[in-house]
Amino acid sequence: MSCRQEISSCPEGHICDVIGVVIFVGRSERKVKRKDGQRSEMEEYRWIQMVDRTSDQPIMIKLFSTSQPDVQSRISPMALVVCTRLKLIRSAVDGATTFDYLTNTSLTQVYCTGTGSRPVMPYRGIRPIRRFLHWLRQVDERSLLDRAVVGGYFSYPPLPVSLHYFMESKQREAGLISGGEMKLECEKLNYREKQRFAIQCVITAACYHHREATGRYQLSDLPSAPLSPRVPRQREGSEPYRTPVKRKLFSSTSARKRLAPPLQPLTTEDDAERDCSLFDGAMEFLVGEQDDDSIDDEDDDNENFLTPPISPMTSRLGLTRVAIETLPRVFSYERRHVQTVAVGMQVNSFHKLLPQRELDSFSPASCYTGYFSLTMRALSDGVMLDVIFLPAAPGNLHWMPLPLSHDNSWESVLSHGGFSPHAPPPSPADLIATANQLTNQRLVCVLDACALGGERLELVLNRAFPLR
Repeated sequence: MSCRQEISSCPEGHICDVIGVVIFVGRSERKVKRKDGQRSEMEEYRWIQMVDRTSDQPIMIKLFSTSQPDVQSRISPMALVVCTRLKLIRSAVDGATTFDYLTNTSLTQVYCTGTGSRPVMPYRGIRPIRRFLHWLRQVDERSLLDRAVVGGYFSYPPLPVSLHYFMESKQREAGLISGGEMKLECEKLNYREKQRFAIQCVITAACYHHREATGRYQLSDLPSAPLSPRVPRQREGSEPYRTPVKRKLFSSTSARKRLAPPLQPLTTEDDAERDCSLFDGAMEFLVGEQDDDSIDDEDDDNENFLTPPISPMTSRLGLTRVAIETLPRVFSYERRHVQTVAVGMQVNSFHKLLPQRELDSFSPASCYTGYFSLTMRALSDGVMLDVIFLPAAPGNLHWMPLPLSHDNSWESVLSHGGFSPHAPPPSPADLIATANQLTNQRLVCVLDACALGGERLELVLNRAFPLR
């Protein structure tokens, strides 16, 4: 049984067993397994983060639904999970920093509290399990519950922060693609299939969308910043240029909120509803021989800013507003079963299909106070792309301990995928005000595309490297 602290010193390919408390369960996604360069079967997977007693850093697991799809699809935060026979994968970033994660082998078995599965545990009573249980008696459950997040877009391991290392990391993968080719590839995507593309673009407009106190994203945005040398930057207090009537402007106070405010304290009512005991859950399968009861089960105005003008027949991809599947949600312990179904694909239980408004009833994670939407134009053929950008910031899922400092300019934020760890994040208003830094800047953009059903295509900007 390996702990988080030991994993970093293990060689790549090491086979290990792990135990931990789940704090993040990503949405189910799919990828096409290729054999000899040809498409074959579809594989379903999700990302899971667990913590144990040995490190503040989570254990990252890319868990494929293979031999136990029913058990794996019901894993939720605050569950205790044992995964056996996992393989260690090590990914290097910029030739120096490495990131580790674990993934399935053909012999992997998963044991999880709260799933109704009661397999015979081969590890009962061994020393690592006993140490883990001792830690559970002392752990602050509230702190773990505050970190618990479900679903949403998630990318791991982080990409390199330079174009040189990114192109080296691609090796035999396809290189740059044109807008038209990307459109054709996206039309082939199956539901929840995710694919990554690299394409040369210029950013033509940027907008920040702020989450209101109600927990949902309203039409209360910073004015869109068109990126054209013919359009002067607006001075503070002046009327925004061609801002859609349906958009309201921030007040001077709310517009400068930081991206990651501290978490709000729970109320007394929340305390009662979200109460749970990790140690009681552990009794389900970790100790003793007795049988215990299991846990209960829009916008087209940005085209006016383009230089040169684009034909109205030009193809367009992506969503102008974030999809509800894109944003991670606060974990709801009392509604965990409903939430698990809402986040999942439900491919084997169509009688339990939930409308999208059910997922929207769960508040977005508090560490995501807003998001950027970017309009891009492919340099190859003028195809327009509507892209969501969720920069890594302190406290959110993509915030990794990279010892890399930068000046928090647009160019640095886009190439690093987020903000500098050595300075407070700039306010959204400051970034939008300086968006003219991107005017006519040619970029190699790394986009993650995921089909969300129907005609909805999610495009998330992972990295954007400037071309000198």
